[in-house]
Amino acid sequence: MNSTVVSFDKSYKLHLNGTKLDVEEWERELRQLPNITEDTLPSYRRLLETYKGDYLAEEAYLWAENERERLRTLYHSTFNKVTTYYLECGYYTDAITLCQRVQTLHPLMETSYFLLMQVYAKMGDNHSVKSQYEKLNHVLEAEYGIHTSDSIENWYNEWKKQLQ
Repeated sequence: MNSTVVSFDKSYKLHLNGTKLDVEEWERELRQLPNITEDTLPSYRRLLETYKGDYLAEEAYLWAENERERLRTLYHSTFNKVTTYYLECGYYTDAITLCQRVQTLHPLMETSYFLLMQVYAKMGDNHSVKSQYEKLNHVLEAEYGIHTSDSIENWYNEWKKQLQ
């Protein structure tokens, strides 16, 4: 690595001197992707798979929290886009796999449960819809003492009405 550390005013500054950072490459590639199509889907998938978790997650650097949140938001936005595309195209197995991966990385992300509920509903897997709904409620109750958002609650109630 062609970098240097400079000390000044009781602090340090790292000069990267052209060294490429994986996080910057990931973000650059993601931002350059055109709209999602069959042709661009492999690139979207590769970039989602490259994301291994929050930025510097193993370190408790307060200064990194804003960057963690920004990158997490970018990841979630891309996840939503790809999962929606999977649903539109009927790629249910791919959608399930991606949602489960996101639940592993970010278990408090409501959207992953909701999208998974929608996939299972399209597949006619009523038991799994109920299971995801209950799992989401359990996670939110245990962590925050709350229940699902009104929009998910309304969707779930409408879905149950259609079963009768």
